[in-house]
Parts: sequence; structure tokens; C-alpha cells
Amino acid sequence: MILCWAFRAIVASVACFVSNSAFALVIAGNPINDNYVAPVGAADPGWANLASSHSAIYLGDGWVIGARHSGLITSITFDAGTFDVIPGTFKTLTNEAGLQYVAHFNGGAKSNASIESDIAMYRIDTANRYGGTLEELAGSALKQITIATATPSVGTNLTFLATGRTRSGDSTVTVPYTSNGNPTSTSGYNVNTNDATSRRKAWGTNQVISDANALPNEPADADINTTIRVAAGNRDTVSLLARFDNNINNEAHVAGGDSGGGVFFRQGGTGPWLLTGHLHSLFGFEDQAGSQAAFGNVLAFSDFTNPHYNAQITDSLNQANYSKLGDINLDGVVNGDGTGSWENDDVTAFIEGWTAQQSIFNLTAGIVSWKLGDLDQNGITDIADFLTLRKELGATGASLNLANLLSPSSGAVPEPTGIVALLVAMLTGLTFARLGYLRARLAL
Repeated sequence: MILCWAFRAIVASVACFVSNSAFALVIAGNPINDNYVAPVGAADPGWANLASSHSAIYLGDGWVIGARHSGLITSITFDAGTFDVIPGTFKTLTNEAGLQYVAHFNGGAKSNASIESDIAMYRIDTANRYGGTLEELAGSALKQITIATATPSVGTNLTFLATGRTRSGDSTVTVPYTSNGNPTSTSGYNVNTNDATSRRKAWGTNQVISDANALPNEPADADINTTIRVAAGNRDTVSLLARFDNNINNEAHVAGGDSGGGVFFRQGGTGPWLLTGHLHSLFGFEDQAGSQAAFGNVLAFSDFTNPHYNAQITDSLNQANYSKLGDINLDGVVNGDGTGSWENDDVTAFIEGWTAQQSIFNLTAGIVSWKLGDLDQNGITDIADFLTLRKELGATGASLNLANLLSPSSGAVPEPTGIVALLVAMLTGLTFARLGYLRARLAL
């Protein structure tokens, strides 16, 4: 039987038939303390990859994926530290042309889906000038995340990782709501709505359910996904569903702040962990309080296996440039003439990188070599990179002469020995698991 629902994009309480957005995980059962630390051993799909400032998942090589309705993120915190988003890299994944949205709570009317989905990606900078990506730092617990390409079937066990509100109290409570105009109730939990004390990293489990009969006015079709209009921003997103019904151990429901949290499953039940989507919405019963999580509630998460989304994610992960071409210092603009500092002058950044690389090491391609001026990502800073930088600088670049810039008497850059000292100081105590690309790869 389909009940009247209030749709939440896990951000606020709303009346029946209105959408709303997702927050932290509410875990069924007792005790629950183990759900606030990393799952043990092979049961961990990527705890360290879950941000602690808000729900989002680090994929590898600087890329992060999360919910677009979480806002235009400019910095993000992981257990490994806080990192700035590289300006100009924030992108919102689009929906395929012709995608239809069904108004589940408005008679099933169909319309063209929004151009944008609720899936966002962005790339983060390193912690220091010549530092590697997060997963390259010595001792890093971050994993390379694999994106699923095949949709998990109904009944597939899922693991959620999210940073949001948690439940309040250890015991179940009565959750009143309305069904077919009559007051009734079920069991569930109160949610701690105080973000200052409740938001925290958590993990929990659930299972994929069919879209058939899960929501009102869902068209009969062969697939198990559906298009959900995420209330915060009204961005339509191809999604899969799960239900909070307390049928499995560590079962989780979403609450405030969970939007953007990762949804993982294991290939074949025992294979490698795959990221199949991100949490974004919940469906509460009619007149159910937004501060309660009820058994029987349905939740939605994006479907990264959707071919249109999957192609966009793959294209981003395969992108060699860490910013716009010429932006060596990753400040979002291409400028300079060699007289400024590394932080605000790409020419200075190039010359310092040229000198440092020739003096100390020759890197494979990656963010370290990019910040040393390796714009074509062939592993070395050379004349070809200088010509690219000069072209991207336009009129300013036309007057630049590499020989003059490299001359100590030019005063444009420090002496080579100064660059060597700078690098040694920055790299002291810092080793890399390996240099070069570490990309979130696709499941085969």
C-alpha cells in the first residue's frame, strides 16, 4: 500500500507531497557507537574518503563528488586536513536531453527534467606548494575509489558513509502520522537537530528496493531507478531507492547533513567496493515530524551508473589539467610577468618550477609536476610548457623571453640554490606513496 509521503531533500520539514533534502545517518538498533568509527578491515568502503566538514566523497587525484544542493563549496575538511577547492573546477553534472520527470506527488504529471542534476564534482588543491594529492601523502588512509558502472539489483546490500545529524536517545519512540486521512503511528527514532552537537561521520547499511509501488504514480517500467526532483534547488536526478524498515544489522536512514554521503556496494557481495551514488532525499509520511525518522520511510540516492552521469564522471577523472591551461599556481587565473610572487604570478611559478625540477628531480605527471610548470603533463617542465604559458598569457606573454627570465640578474626569480632550499624545506618529512596520477577508476 502506498502511503501519503512528505518528500524531503534532507534539509527541513515539509508538508505532504512536498520535497525536502538529506542529513546524518540514523542507525537502528543498540548499541550504535561502532557506527561512528571506521568499519573494520574489509568492511570499510572508504571511511577516510568521507569529508568531516560536510558529506562528500574524495575519489582520488584531487577530485571530490557530492550533492549540488550543498552549495558552491570553496574548501573541504577530511581527517587529513582542510583543503581549498581549485577555482574554476566546480562543476554540476547535467541530465541527458529528453529525460522525463514524473511528479510523484502531483498526480504523476510528466515534464522535461531540469538541465542540471544534484551531482557536483570539484578538485581540491594540495596543502602546500609542492605537496602531492591527499592519497600520496605518507600514512594517508585515503583509498582510490572505484565508480560502479552496473546498477545494483534489488536486495543488494549497501553501505552508507555520511556526515550529518544523528539520532537522539537509545530507544525507539512512537512516530505519529496520517494515512488516508486517519491518524496512525509507527516506531522510529527522534533526530538530534542541534547541528553543533549532532553532526558527525557515521556509517550504516541498507538495501536497494524496486521503484515499483515505492512511490505514488511511479510508471511501470523494466528498470529500478526513478527521477527524483531534489527540493533544495529543484534539480532532477536519476536515483535509486532504499527503505528504512529495521530488517538488517546497522540499518541506516538519512537525516540533516547526509546529502552528498556515499552509497557503496560490493561486487558480487564479496568483491571490491564500488561507489554507486550519493544520498540526497528522503520521503516521510504525511504529517510526520521532520525531527523523527520512521520505520517505513523511503530514501533516495543518485545513480552514478546512469550512462550520462557515468560518462561525465569518467571524463572528469581522466582530465589531465588541474585548472585552466596556464594556471600553474592554481589560483584560478592565468597572469603574471615574472616579477610577482609564486602565489599570484604564473610566470614566477613556472620559472621557480623549472629551476627546482632541473635541480632536484624529474617527476611523473600529476599535480606536483603541474605546480612545477608541467602544463602538458608529460612529466617534465620544458620549453613546450613555456610556449603554452606564453600563449595563454596573451599580450603579456608575447613579450616574455625565457632566457632573460632564467637569468639570475633579471631579478624575476630567486637563485637556483634558493629554490632548492625551498623545496627541501617543503618536502622534509613528506614522502609520497607514489607520484603521478592516482585516478578513481571504473569498475569493469
